[in-house]
Amino acid sequence: MKTENNWKYKSLLTLEKTHSDHPDEASTMLVFRCAELIKIPLNEYSIEDL
Repeated sequence: MKTENNWKYKSLLTLEKTHSDHPDEASTMLVFRCAELIKIPLNEYSIEDL
């Protein structure tokens, strides 16, 4: 798989080309946070997000 030069500015959702399901109400905070992180561009991740 060839990586594009601008991969740092894309979200995991864009790179993986997948559809993100919304977590249900019974989900934990970790599941909610992961659902948020998949939409954020990689260059905006903090150390805590990794």
